[in-house]
Amino acid sequence: MIKQIHKFKTKHFIFPVLWFILTLLQTGLVFAQFNGNFDIEKHFLLEENSLDWKAYQPSKTWLYDWYNSQSGMVISVGSLSQEHFYSESETRLTAEFGDYFAIMYSRNEESFVRKNPAYQETEFRFGGLVAASIIGFPEHDKKYNNIGAAITLGKRWTWNYLRLSFLDQFFEYDDKNDNDDKNSVTDKYITTPEMHRMEIQTFIGERLFFKIDFGQEHETVFSDELTNETKIYRGFDYRGTLDLIFPDSWLFGVSGRKDFEKRDILPDLKSDSLPDLSQNMELQIREVYLYIWVTNDDQLSFGYLEQYFSNEINSSIELKKYEHTTKAHLYWIKQETRTSEVFQWTFEVIAGNVYLYKDNRAEDEIKNETTDQGKFKLGMTMISGDRAKLLLTSTFDLDYSERRVWDGGGVQFQIVF
Repeated sequence: MIKQIHKFKTKHFIFPVLWFILTLLQTGLVFAQFNGNFDIEKHFLLEENSLDWKAYQPSKTWLYDWYNSQSGMVISVGSLSQEHFYSESETRLTAEFGDYFAIMYSRNEESFVRKNPAYQETEFRFGGLVAASIIGFPEHDKKYNNIGAAITLGKRWTWNYLRLSFLDQFFEYDDKNDNDDKNSVTDKYITTPEMHRMEIQTFIGERLFFKIDFGQEHETVFSDELTNETKIYRGFDYRGTLDLIFPDSWLFGVSGRKDFEKRDILPDLKSDSLPDLSQNMELQIREVYLYIWVTNDDQLSFGYLEQYFSNEINSSIELKKYEHTTKAHLYWIKQETRTSEVFQWTFEVIAGNVYLYKDNRAEDEIKNETTDQGKFKLGMTMISGDRAKLLLTSTFDLDYSERRVWDGGGVQFQIVF
């Protein structure tokens, strides 16, 4: 699971990290790769979706093969409801040409609260331990091109790695947004989106693993002359993990993430058909966990998870207002038993309570309730050494047993090379 780590001096990280943190504090903590979507919609979660999210996460011990791999893919897909799937995937490919040049490609996508578009990036890296990179990705419509730069300390596929990057998105939008057979120019960016990002991955004392992905997206302002609206976007996103590890004995850790997006649509003349709208949408997840290797073939793990989601839409027009909030407090326990070199069985119980509040003014609908939720997961894993793992799962509701039992299923797949 956890391979030999490489020595690295922590002092190499201090000055660039402090510089980037000071920059974040000066500009405000705002991040999230922006895709040009200013739409304000009534996104929501069902009470059981917090349990679904947990059921479809790969084991923490899987990810240590992923953290220091040059290339590979990790993907998770599962049913959220009769209408929606959960999916999360990451792909990366790396090719080194000698000691001082490499080309890397990465693709990230997640659909939970809503379907998010994939973020793709190509990186041309020049250097050794310390390197400079050109990053970006071309689009068919050149006005959506993005380009940027990064400086790195270490390499992404090693245990110790620091990367600071900047991406200028849609930097050619106004120049390339010409009248043609398909388009009539009625819009422009007053301020184009810019993404700053910091990634750190390191072992401390060869026992404490630390990983964080954190960045910012400055305020983006867009003018639509056809509807006479000004549209504004800003947001932030971070993910962090801190694990204390004793290989083949136990792993104790905490992890967290926060996604925040704010959108405003401000018409020059407000009306029922063209209202002013302001949206704050936030997702927070915090988890603490303990994995214990009982024997060489048996692993027991348990933990506690909090999940919070909020979508608040405000307007001067009463019927356009909307508020949705879910708060989940969940406990889980999981047993993984390996029966051969190829097969492993997984048994997991997730249970807790979920608070839901909804105020949908347009439908005159109000909900304010707390319910007990429970879910059982049965999974079979097929293993190909440290290279590939495939987990097929089926989930069963414990709180709706008289109405239904089987709740759906999911697939988790990871391959590294």
